[in-house]
Parts: sequence; C-alpha cells; structure tokens
Amino acid sequence: MRMRLLSSLLLAAASLFGAAAAQAGTLTSATWTTELQGWESPLVPVGVPISATGSSTATSFAVSLTVPAFSTQVFATGSPVIPVFLGFTIGGAQALSGTMSKASATMGVPGSQTIVSAKHTAGSMFVPGVIVVANFPFDVGVDGSFHYTPVWGIGDTHYLTVDFYGWTPGTKTFAGLTSGSAALPDVVAKGSFNLTANGGGTVSLVSPTKISIDGPLTQRRAVSLTTLKLTYVPEPSTLLLLAAGGLVLLGRPRRS
Repeated sequence: MRMRLLSSLLLAAASLFGAAAAQAGTLTSATWTTELQGWESPLVPVGVPISATGSSTATSFAVSLTVPAFSTQVFATGSPVIPVFLGFTIGGAQALSGTMSKASATMGVPGSQTIVSAKHTAGSMFVPGVIVVANFPFDVGVDGSFHYTPVWGIGDTHYLTVDFYGWTPGTKTFAGLTSGSAALPDVVAKGSFNLTANGGGTVSLVSPTKISIDGPLTQRRAVSLTTLKLTYVPEPSTLLLLAAGGLVLLGRPRRS
C-alpha cells in the first residue's frame, strides 16, 4: 500500500516538475533609485519607496509594482552655475516582464520634475526662489519625448527636450554629451540579468533620461538614470517536497 502511494506521489511530482520549473523564483525585494538632473549641477540620487511582487525562471522575469504618491525637494549641491532646488513627484502602478535581452512595461510610471532657482537668505541659507527654470513630466520605463520652451528674463528663450527610454537589462551608451562648451564623459546605462537555473538571483533594469537644453545661457546634453533592482529566490521544488512526503509515509510503522 505504501509503495503504491509512493509511486503515485512520484508520478505526480514528475508531471508537476515542469510547472514548478516555469515558476521557479519569487521576488523578495525591489529597490528603485532615480537621479535628478539639475541645471549645470551634479546629479542627485533619490531612493523611491515601492511595493512589488513577481516571479522568475532561468530565462525570464515578471514584476508588478506600485509607487505610492511620493514627492521630495532637494538642493543641488556642488558648484552649479545657477543654484537650484530640484522638486520631484512620482506615483503609479506598472507591470513589466522581460528576458536577458529585453524588457517591456504595460505603461510608464508618471511623474514630474521641477527645477527652481535658489536664493540666499539673510543667514546665508538657500531657499527656493521664484524663477521656474524647467518643469517637465515623464513616464519611467517606457519610450517617450517631451518638448518645453521656458523663458527666463527678456530674450532668454531656451528650448528643452527630454527623451525617455524604456526599461532594459542590457547596455545603452550615450556619447556627445556637453555642458556649455565643455564635453561631458559618456554615460553607460548598464543593466544586468543574473538568474540561475532555478530562477534565483538578481535582475537590474535601467531606464535612461536624456535632457537637451539650447539657449543663450547654456547648451547642455546630459543623461540621468532610473534603476530598478529585483532580487528573486528559488521556490522549493515540487518534486523534492512530494518525495520527502513519501519518505515520511514509508517511515511510519504499520498498524497491527
């Protein structure tokens, strides 16, 4: 009787093994970081809180995430030509999936960035000013473009273009970047795909944003990145669980 039961368990395990392998990993953590692009100023990385669930196999991954309504305002440190405060808001849901060579999202996570002039107070502290240098929306994780024409002062019309790029686990290089007449280093947006045969490991996705500004005060070509790092752990094998159950049954003493 016990041998027949064990045989049945092993046959069931064999039939379920393929399904178990197809859902071999479960998402355990997800971290999101967005770099805020200032006006002639260093990038400011901001960690964005998210909640996410997902699964993985050796060759693919999937995740559904939610960014709760989030906003922050930070001063662009360093030595910017124009001191600025960077305002950032974001929030929304997104489902995405991919392989080691590509990723796709159902929709972008919407947000906006505002670059506002900063001024000194009597105590030599910086506070937000009244001049809005730039204000533009974006969709993180999908391709898109936005054009904006801000005007500062009399005759100081500038043209701003923001190009958004979808999530990728691969590599994309941006060359020809400039700040005024000075050349900037190339930016390499580099993701990664490191899942094992049982679906455990990490996937790192990048979503670049390129900002182009043209006008009498400055010309600029700069790139910032949003990064999403996903960590998966293998699920217990259905075959091993059923086999362990069968061994427990075989180890039980017979009733008299």
